[in-house]
Amino acid sequence: MKSIRKIIVVEDEALTAMNLKLQLARFGYNVSNIVPTGEEAIASIEQENPDLILMDIRLAGMLNGIETARQIQTTHKDLPIIFMTGYTDPELQKQAEQLHPLAYVIKPVNIQELKTIISDACIFRSAK
Repeated sequence: MKSIRKIIVVEDEALTAMNLKLQLARFGYNVSNIVPTGEEAIASIEQENPDLILMDIRLAGMLNGIETARQIQTTHKDLPIIFMTGYTDPELQKQAEQLHPLAYVIKPVNIQELKTIISDACIFRSAK
């Protein structure tokens, strides 16, 4: 089974990002990078070659998470993305779902739910 070895967290709230990193480490996942902007996410993906992206929708910088994911998918079609947001705007969710993310979760993120989603990503990747 292919495992999730590298996760990039795209989150502009530093405390949220660090908490995610610590929680995921407890489950044996490696957050290889935390970036606060879409622009940095795109550059980081080219350098790190991650197995999974955890993407906030509202980000610092010029790109939001949806536009960042759209750009990432032009070159990394099979890279799973989990959207995270504190906003329950149906229009944002609709836009995000058009990109076929692995999941769309509302903050605060339930870490057990996230663990299950990531485990499912491992199964999905091994089936390819």
